[in-house]
Amino acid sequence: MPNIKIYTDKGLPKHTQLCVRESLAPLREIICRVLKVENSACQFAIVPAYVMAGQAVVNVEIAILPKPERTHPMLAALAEEVQLLMARMSLKAELPCGYRSSTRRRTFL
Repeated sequence: MPNIKIYTDKGLPKHTQLCVRESLAPLREIICRVLKVENSACQFAIVPAYVMAGQAVVNVEIAILPKPERTHPMLAALAEEVQLLMARMSLKAELPCGYRSSTRRRTFL
């Protein structure tokens, strides 16, 4: 089950908050298509946060369970699609944008 957390600066204007909420359906579509899961499998949370100067005012974090078919190239492609969606959202919301993706593998002992 993909868990998606979107951290947003508490100080964002209303129109920017609306743009973030409007990006949820397209974000879910991308995640479900790439990971081959049903819409109902996705869990979303928008988390208001106090953001320090110089940090991103909108940050998307996606946690997924590992599966053999979820290869590094597949997850990198997912990250790229999410970045493009967020870039379009940030242009609409008139936010400066900068992106970094991480597709770290976690090992549990």
